[in-house]
Amino acid sequence: MLIALVFMLAIGENVRETHPEPQQAPQLTKLPALLEAPPADYPPDRLEKGETADVGCLIDIDENGHVTKVEVQKPAAPDFDAAAVAAIQRFRFSPAEVDGKPAPVRIPYVYHFVIQRKPVEKPPTQDATITGEVVEAGNRHPVAGAEVTDDTGAQAATDGEGHYKLLTAAGERKLTVAAPGFDQREVAVTAVAGQSVEARRVWLHRTAVGELQATVPGEKPQDAPTRRSLSHEELVNVPGSLNDPIRAVQNLPGLARAPFLGGQLLVRGSPPQDTGTYLDGHRIPQLFHFLGGPSVINEQLLDRIDFYPGGYGAVYGRNLTHRRRHPQGRRARAARRGRPRHV
Repeated sequence: MLIALVFMLAIGENVRETHPEPQQAPQLTKLPALLEAPPADYPPDRLEKGETADVGCLIDIDENGHVTKVEVQKPAAPDFDAAAVAAIQRFRFSPAEVDGKPAPVRIPYVYHFVIQRKPVEKPPTQDATITGEVVEAGNRHPVAGAEVTDDTGAQAATDGEGHYKLLTAAGERKLTVAAPGFDQREVAVTAVAGQSVEARRVWLHRTAVGELQATVPGEKPQDAPTRRSLSHEELVNVPGSLNDPIRAVQNLPGLARAPFLGGQLLVRGSPPQDTGTYLDGHRIPQLFHFLGGPSVINEQLLDRIDFYPGGYGAVYGRNLTHRRRHPQGRRARAARRGRPRHV
């Protein structure tokens, strides 16, 4: 008996008890997806003040994707919290899956209260274009960098040539032109939609004059009230002129040729030395060749001759008669001016 008992105890030492295998924990195989999210009712007072908030919640979702419970975890304000809970309860999700089967889950969710600013669409308008030029009064030099603004706030600047281009709304516009060192000017312009309108030239007077500059206001000199003009066609077609423009001028009233081959003109009885002849603004000291020859000016070089018998301006100097010549291709002056004189 003793031997058998010892043998059984020896066998029992090599016997191990079998434990059950551990069960695998459930695995979330598919997350819920938000399908419908009705917006929350933004608290009116918060919306008027422009306040925003974030409300952190825990959401319980059943196996059909419906929200069963909403718990506020990180509150913002009572009105924000209540609006967030009411909105989340209307959410609808796709069912979550655990081990491939629909199952209820709990997820965290943060509801953001954000004010959406929508741009206000303006009615389509067709802009107008205003162009113009800004120059310095007195010398007509272009004013570069001058600022041009209108009553709508549109702005433009002049380029190196003094020109500007302003885009503005159609209607009656008032332009304000200003530049450093110049006084300010205003111009009224009627802008037409879809068209380019040219404003009148703006003259700016200097307010800061340098040591070597001076501005003298005045009026532009006007031509004499009496003027007789001979065009190029008339100069070459006058009978007996022999293609000499001065011979054509001799046929005008009040003119005569000096006797004894002097080669000079007598205008209304005035001495020849009191008659001024100008070509392109420069005075000609000797109008004829010696011994009564032809004039020193070829008719092919002239565009026209203007004769002023009297009333000339001081710009032509001490003369009694005045005549100016215009060369072909550019304006020039060759003139004779004078007054009636009794000899």
